[in-house]
Amino acid sequence: MHVLTLSSMKVIEAMSQLADPEAEVAGFELQDVVFDAPLRIPDHDQGIETVTQIGSIQESTRETGNPWSNFTVASRGGRDEFSFQVHCKGRIRLHYKSPADSEIAQESELERQRFLDAYQDAEQHCLRPVTDFYEKAAEVGMGFGPVFQNLSNIHRGSDKSRAIITVPDTKSVMPGGFEHPHIVHPATLDALAQTALNTLSDNGKGLATSVVAAGLESLYINAQIATTPGHVFKASATRDVQSNHGAKFTIAVLDSYTDIPTVIAKGVEIAYLGKSETTAQSPNDGLCWQTEWEADVDSLAPAEAREVIASRVPPEPLRGDWDDALELISFSHIRKSLEWLSGEGRDFIPKSGTLKYYYEWMLDISQRRTDLLKHPFVDKVQAFAEANKSNGPGAVVLEMVSRIGRDQHGIFQNTIQPLEVMLEGKLLHEF
Repeated sequence: MHVLTLSSMKVIEAMSQLADPEAEVAGFELQDVVFDAPLRIPDHDQGIETVTQIGSIQESTRETGNPWSNFTVASRGGRDEFSFQVHCKGRIRLHYKSPADSEIAQESELERQRFLDAYQDAEQHCLRPVTDFYEKAAEVGMGFGPVFQNLSNIHRGSDKSRAIITVPDTKSVMPGGFEHPHIVHPATLDALAQTALNTLSDNGKGLATSVVAAGLESLYINAQIATTPGHVFKASATRDVQSNHGAKFTIAVLDSYTDIPTVIAKGVEIAYLGKSETTAQSPNDGLCWQTEWEADVDSLAPAEAREVIASRVPPEPLRGDWDDALELISFSHIRKSLEWLSGEGRDFIPKSGTLKYYYEWMLDISQRRTDLLKHPFVDKVQAFAEANKSNGPGAVVLEMVSRIGRDQHGIFQNTIQPLEVMLEGKLLHEF
């Protein structure tokens, strides 16, 4: 798991040097991270050279307030090696501190409470103590040295775990007691991944095989995360998906003194290096006789693609009210957004780019479709939405419309990207 922590740390440290010196950095966010190969330290005296590359700002995200940059972490071994091996790639962006009374600050407070509630839930459901995690990990080939054994008070539930993370005194073990200043040390970040590993076996026998990091949907690290040796964090992990090939987690680390989220990781994906136990969640995983063939949308003509998409929506669900409901729900979100933009959110009216065209389109729709205000179905929309939130493929369409409408304030404030909203939980892939 060290490739996850070491690569992330390198990119964060590099990005901190590119920050605006006139602004206070609130945090670092990584997204769509892929781990290609482990970083192997050679035994010879030539050592290994690592390179962290951060590309220029993506033009398509420049107008979002916190633009993204692509990054790559690679290495080559010794003077005789000329080609680089890529270990990690993804994208990263900086978050700058907002005024205490801003909407962003209020959203941060809501997020703090949400993850605090998640930890308290883990306290209630993770009641089985784990006292031999590091011994069991060593038995399957995952040896953690003394500096990386920073979990204590570990408890496990059926699909959750919680633990205490203590910041190690890494400076004391460095040559000459010298250590460069850093945002977060790999040993601290590694403990985050270790918390998740405790959810992989609920039979009391610990890990069945060694694992490696495979991917990461998103990782947020608070720029003010404590680095003082002995400082304590409380962490919780939820196993979202598990198969015979690996698992995926959501992990949250809170400061024990302030309850502020310091590290939030979503979609942490690991892969097994050996055979694992068959899980109840995936009894048929890997059986080829369950293969389902689907149309490759990328290879279809536009007309054929429209037919495939249309076929996934029931033609007349609930007596043919489906189209009316979608139209009215969309119109309702449009009116709410325009009302906000004409009042409290007037400073966020877009002046250029795609959002400007979208804003103008909303104005046009609100003026041309006043008939929707008197539509006979207008009073039944919310009940319809609630009844259909799990109605097969129709639910995906409804969730997509509702999710975009719900987050429009953030989209116009450039704190949320539309694609992030659509990709959350892989909804866009289901769509």
